[in-house]
Amino acid sequence: MDMPAFLRRINVNYTHDIGLDQDSDSEPSRTRTHTPIAIAIQPQSPLQSQSQAQVQAPNQNQNQAQSANPNPNPNPTHTITRSNTLWFEDGTIVLQAESTQFRVYLGLLSLNSKHPVFHGEQPGPGLQYGVDEVEGCPVMTVNGTAEDWEQVLLTIHHWHYNLTSLNIRSDFSAAPHFYPIYTLVSLLRVGHVYQFDTVVSVAVRVMKELFSCNLEDFDAAAKPPTLWLRHSDNYPYGWQMEVINVALEVPGLMSILPSVYVLCLQDLGLDVIFDGIECHGAKRIELSHATQATLAKAREQIVHASINALLLTPLVLPNFAYQCGDLQGCLVKRNIALNRRAAEILATFAENGVKDNGFCAYCQQIVDRRTQEGRKTMWARLPSFFGLPEWHVLKELDERSGRSLSSMASTASSDAGR
Repeated sequence: MDMPAFLRRINVNYTHDIGLDQDSDSEPSRTRTHTPIAIAIQPQSPLQSQSQAQVQAPNQNQNQAQSANPNPNPNPTHTITRSNTLWFEDGTIVLQAESTQFRVYLGLLSLNSKHPVFHGEQPGPGLQYGVDEVEGCPVMTVNGTAEDWEQVLLTIHHWHYNLTSLNIRSDFSAAPHFYPIYTLVSLLRVGHVYQFDTVVSVAVRVMKELFSCNLEDFDAAAKPPTLWLRHSDNYPYGWQMEVINVALEVPGLMSILPSVYVLCLQDLGLDVIFDGIECHGAKRIELSHATQATLAKAREQIVHASINALLLTPLVLPNFAYQCGDLQGCLVKRNIALNRRAAEILATFAENGVKDNGFCAYCQQIVDRRTQEGRKTMWARLPSFFGLPEWHVLKELDERSGRSLSSMASTASSDAGR
């Protein structure tokens, strides 16, 4: 048996104003003939947010499997390749993630990041010009995958990825941009570790648009024109597990967990949840044992609650059956609807917009009203099925986590500059 899809969620068309002064038709120059081997320069370990642990709700342990390795140690036998999209001939620094090098601008990195490694404040060997160079540029090896870093660097260096001007702007005059889910996950993973605060804050904001605490907003994203995104490359199979892992790792995302959890159960099922899945080629995505247990327990609770709220209650005879315009016909329709909903209770029967028609006018409005009331009841209870506090508490915890992380980052940056 699979999971009740009493809720559906699709990507949103997120339009933003762009603010980086760079010609949209320009392309960075690239060269692919020189491929030296870089020696790793260890960046300082990122701030560990104690606030996340303090405000984390029951049964929500941070997923360690997806956390960045604080001690990057790439295999020097790997062939080093240059990025096809991020190699600027006049770039001032070469970042190496795994076996891929990116030639970019240190000034833009320091402008967008508070991490000491980009401000010359790193203790130890740090960033040494003239040592381990590529065409005169220092090479620094960083945590994270090449895929994640490419998304972050594109966001910082290319106008159509720039997110800075999205900060509380009402003028969304630029062309709409669909944020693929893997892009958001990459921005959050690397952005959190290397303190790209603006990138993280906007990615968090978009995530909350995608996975709203509000049922009406959640339903709205399941309608055209964004419906096709759920079945496109923007949402590779297993994306729910990626989002869960990053939401447990990055402060300020606890309020998206209930809706992502239910989508994970609905779309993937327990086999994938417990076994993991290969995504993006050889990359394997897994959930922690604690998260697996949380989902397994919630599944049974949601099924039992759905039977009453979304199946039995909406289809019971109305109190004033004598007002029914076609008692025999409505009884037949109730039996048909009951069988359909029972068969599909773990699939899509309660998706927004799916209706059981054919009742008389009196019975139809009762069935529709009770179904919507049942969905609202289920939505209100959804966090509790996963051992989380109520929706408003989750939002308060997110706000508190964001404030604590921002304060810690500012303090650390000030201390490092002394």
